[in-house]
Formats: sequence, structure tokens, C-alpha cells
Amino acid sequence: MTMDLLAYQSARSEAQQLNRQADINARQSDVEVTAMEADRRRALADAIATSRASAAGRGGSAFEGSPLTAAREMSRRSSIEGQRTRYAGRIGQLAEKYKARVQGGQLKTQAAIGILRSVESAATSAATGGAAPVSSAKRTPSYTKGQGSAPGTIK
Repeated sequence: MTMDLLAYQSARSEAQQLNRQADINARQSDVEVTAMEADRRRALADAIATSRASAAGRGGSAFEGSPLTAAREMSRRSSIEGQRTRYAGRIGQLAEKYKARVQGGQLKTQAAIGILRSVESAATSAATGGAAPVSSAKRTPSYTKGQGSAPGTIK
């Protein structure tokens, strides 16, 4: 039983470690998403600046098909891309945390089952006076050879 309690405490500690690692992984993922977002915005700003400079040099207009309209569309699409990246990153973080919680729960449940089996075994042993349970004990006849017939038989 002591070993089962130690196994449960170990499983509990391992579950806590899984949750901590999932949190660390989620934070790292968040940093990566933020870095990707910053790189994307920097590239967008460079593209828009180039497009505006080109349009200004050619006397650009605000009509459809102009470099300025293309820059606005590029900005809109970039914004959508950023939202998708953040969403995918968040879903990944939540999946990582959920997975860690499920694994931790399974570890603790298995350890708790071990404790319950140990308690059940101890209770069975105490109920039978330390003897084997009735279902596994070898049955012996209630009569002995030479003292008559078996119980329930007619002479």
C-alpha cells in the first residue's frame, strides 16, 4: 500500500510537470507567433513603402488597379493572414494544454486504481483472517475417510 501511495504521489508530480511543460510550450509558441507577425508586418511595410514610392514617381491615382489600391489590398490580406496565424497558434496552445491535462489525469487515475486495488486486497485479507479468499481456497470434504458416508447420503 505504501508503494501505491508513492506511485500516486509520483503520478501527481508527473501530471503537474506535464502541465508546467505545456504552459512553457504555449508561451514559446506565443513568442514564435509574435515574431512571425512582426516579420510579416515589416515585410508588408517595406512592400507598401516601395509601392507608394513607385506610385508617387509615376503620378499614381487612387483608382482601381493603381499601386495605392494594390497596397491597400495587400494590407487587408496581410491583416487576414495575421489573424489566421494568431488563431492557429492559439489552437495549438490549447491543444497542447489539453493533451497535458488528459495525460496527467490518466496517470493519476491509474495510480488511484492501484491504491484501490491495494486497499481491496488488504480488506479481503482482513475479512478472511489472513487466509486466501474463498474463491481461490482449495475445498476439502467435511467428512474423513473411514468415518462413514458423505453428508447427505443415505445408509
